[in-house]
Amino acid sequence: MTIFASNFLSLKNEFIIPLIQHNPSKIDRDYFRIKNIIYQNVRKVENISNNSYLIRLESGIFQKALLNEIILFYLRASLQFNDLMKIEDVVNRSWLLVTNYYANFFCATCLLRMMHQGFTYLDSREAQKISELFTILLSESVQLSSGNYSFDLKEKDGDEIVLEFKKSPLKVHEGTWHRIYIEFYRMQSRSSPKQLEKAVLLKIVEAFGCHGKTFFSTLRNDVNYNCKYACDDIDNLFYFNLNKDVMDDIGKAILKADIRKDDIDSRNQFMNLIGMYLFHLSSKLFDEVLQRYPSSISLYNKAIKMKKIELERLC
Repeated sequence: MTIFASNFLSLKNEFIIPLIQHNPSKIDRDYFRIKNIIYQNVRKVENISNNSYLIRLESGIFQKALLNEIILFYLRASLQFNDLMKIEDVVNRSWLLVTNYYANFFCATCLLRMMHQGFTYLDSREAQKISELFTILLSESVQLSSGNYSFDLKEKDGDEIVLEFKKSPLKVHEGTWHRIYIEFYRMQSRSSPKQLEKAVLLKIVEAFGCHGKTFFSTLRNDVNYNCKYACDDIDNLFYFNLNKDVMDDIGKAILKADIRKDDIDSRNQFMNLIGMYLFHLSSKLFDEVLQRYPSSISLYNKAIKMKKIELERLC
């Protein structure tokens, strides 16, 4: 039985297929970023509440921006995993956990982009540019502040899409993991009851329920900013294991894990196992894009190269 079944097919058909009509070699990587297309291509804005807007964009432009950022975040995650493999035996274990966290975070960000949603940070200059545009389109004063903003595809209407764009009360890391928890919950509801895929997804949802929806970032902060773990490293009391022995059967490893243990070593193991699942899922969805374009595309060459390095070791 496979851990990628009906839910995977649903994700592919709903989110990935609409993106593959666009040739990545013709996408300007600097221009086609979510924040760029918002303040340069918005056709209409509706103010639905304080710091929350519905915006209309050309569908093709939005899809190109998503595809571009999916590629870039997938590459970033692959580079991070590659670094993790190289430094595993030469740096302290607490830093391995932090490096692993960022690999997982970039995977989560990539997966959300694949689902046509995510977060983008606006600095003060970017927030001012969008404020000026919204002021013109709404004929009323708009003053956005810098910070973390979420975007979420709400509707497709001919050659346009409607995007919800709003200020997030959570910072980018906390917001990303909270949204990933929500998507894991939705994914298990799309999977068939008798499939291994559903059992694995339910176990992942349960792990977030036990340790908090943002336990990935909480764990990273605990280890990265608590000097106690430096002492534990020196005394060989801090545990980190990439679980390479379970990489061939990540579903079985997730199902066997005792997710109710709340010590830091156990939470680290859960983060590692769920992170590997995220990477596997993102990689399979990314394959759907790769298969449709020739390997002569320079950016894809980089992606394929990094992907082979990682999947030979991680899968």
